[in-house]
Amino acid sequence: MAFLCFLSVLIVAASTPVKAATTPLVKIGVTCPKKGKSATVGKSTFVCTGQGKKLVWMRRPDAPSVPSVPSVPSVKYFYLHYGSDIHGFITGESSQILAAGSISKSVTASPQSGYVFVGWSDGISQATRSDSLTSNLTVVAHFDPIPTPVLPTPVIPTPVLPTPVIPTPALPTPVIPTPVIPTPVIGNHTIGELLWSDEFNSTTSTAIDSKSWTARNCGPATANGGSTCMTGEVQYFAPSAVALDGSGNLTITATHTSAPPPDAGACGSWSGGCPFVSGRLDTQGKVSFQYGYIEAKIQMPVGAGNWPAFWMLGTNITSVGWPTSGEIDVVEAGGDKPTLVHGSLNYKSGNGSPKYVTSIKTSPADLSAGFHTYGVLWLENSISFYFDGELYETQTPATIDGPNWSFNAPFFIILNDAIAPKDSYYGGNWDGWQRTIMNVDYVRAWQVDGQGSVTQP
Repeated sequence: MAFLCFLSVLIVAASTPVKAATTPLVKIGVTCPKKGKSATVGKSTFVCTGQGKKLVWMRRPDAPSVPSVPSVPSVKYFYLHYGSDIHGFITGESSQILAAGSISKSVTASPQSGYVFVGWSDGISQATRSDSLTSNLTVVAHFDPIPTPVLPTPVIPTPVLPTPVIPTPALPTPVIPTPVIPTPVIGNHTIGELLWSDEFNSTTSTAIDSKSWTARNCGPATANGGSTCMTGEVQYFAPSAVALDGSGNLTITATHTSAPPPDAGACGSWSGGCPFVSGRLDTQGKVSFQYGYIEAKIQMPVGAGNWPAFWMLGTNITSVGWPTSGEIDVVEAGGDKPTLVHGSLNYKSGNGSPKYVTSIKTSPADLSAGFHTYGVLWLENSISFYFDGELYETQTPATIDGPNWSFNAPFFIILNDAIAPKDSYYGGNWDGWQRTIMNVDYVRAWQVDGQGSVTQP
């Protein structure tokens, strides 16, 4: 659940002439509540140029500390992302921000073994491509299996043998073993000891395990689950929206309502309006993880507007803040994009600004139609993302922008279903549903290649 939302259109505007060798310092923001209203982000103050705009602030290059109201658009930027279905991968920069009129860096769609590239989702048939944009673009490469020749099955006569008469022995009463948690098979890696799990199997209580989890309200304190409801979501987070269903699942229920429950706490929206109630829980201060293979089995909620996520924050967020703490988004999904799986890292760039890197995988089925597994294989200086046991992304200190690799330290786990603000990349716009549920079958952590630890105070 990235602290920085995806932006549907990036617009940079300058109010004074800028020398050719000077690049204005632009701050990415969120929806402006009112034209002319000042807003402070970090240590900088900016001014909105129009209500509802997504990116409306900049600082003058000749006086960086003085906020400036842009008036004349100068450069238009667009968001470009290349993804693939689960039978292939993308070589090159899959996520790019592109100025209008410029050409993107070339990428190539390559198939997994046994598959062949068939085309992009926008009709382009060449595997290698680059683009010049007039609007945001997300395209997905698709692959088909290589046809296997069908050979006739030989007909072999079956010999007729006499049926032997075997006396039936007296068998002892079978001892039924206690069911064990299967060890996942991850190619080229050795999965070791199961370090920790929550199977959510209680049949006597609907309450979550308070030794491992805390259900949250909205609030900016970093001790409140790392700070909650900070991206303009339009829901209350109520502990009563988080429960066990008695059938082996954790449920996070989102409801469209004008009457929030007594435990709803504060509204998450910056504009003050929250027509939804949903849930969030985390292991902060109770269970922390460093390295290993961490996996959850989840059925995503139905309906546009939902922004479900299984993610992690550095336990040091209370002392160093975000993004220095680092953020691992094992999966983010959008209710209006029910087949897209997003895996991301958020971190601090070399100049101190927040940065993210993300990959998108296409599921062959709607993520809300059934359960799927989402996991990260986390080693020192390496994090790999898996969907239904298949690798689709690996990040290392060499693949991110800048020297700040924040992921060799303990992290805690978060599960939530936020309701996205209008026109968000994740979730889109609410499509009229009244109640929807995010089901979680389990969360588990194993050692991998001899690495991995879980700490409980």
